[in-house]
Amino acid sequence: MNKQNFIGPYNNQLSIGQLSTPITDSGLTSTLLMQLAIYRPRLSDIFRGLEIGMVHGYFIIGPFYTLGPLRNFDIAASFGYLATIG
Repeated sequence: MNKQNFIGPYNNQLSIGQLSTPITDSGLTSTLLMQLAIYRPRLSDIFRGLEIGMVHGYFIIGPFYTLGPLRNFDIAASFGYLATIG
């Protein structure tokens, strides 16, 4: 198949600067993106910031907590926190 069958300018307008691909045009991709906290319309600013902050906080502490050498101990979360800040 020809690559031009799958990739082209968005809405056939060359001046927009965005490509139209099967990924960017799919309904699944737009549904997943609309579930992110930043795009939800009925979420207040406080809860939006809280949710984004909690996710980023887990990305920082989570690997130390779940994959660290002390993961089998009862205080693994404390050691994960200390490894993150230290």
